[in-house]
Amino acid sequence: MLPGKVLRLRGALGPFQGLAVDGVMTWSVKGGTDGTDISFTYSVGGYSKDGFDALSKATDHVLGDQIEHLKKLLDVRR
Repeated sequence: MLPGKVLRLRGALGPFQGLAVDGVMTWSVKGGTDGTDISFTYSVGGYSKDGFDALSKATDHVLGDQIEHLKKLLDVRR
């Protein structure tokens, strides 16, 4: 772990909670010339009898909306 630079959370979010899966969300923070660069990944692995295609698209959409909301909140504070 890199304190102050990387945060790693583990667990199944939302619709994945009732499945035989595990998820890892990693947030990275890096300073740059134009401010701070924040990036994240959320990886899920395991088994779902119906596959992951529909769930992954819905999850990408929800997480994307949340990241946009975070970005707006951070931009207001500049």
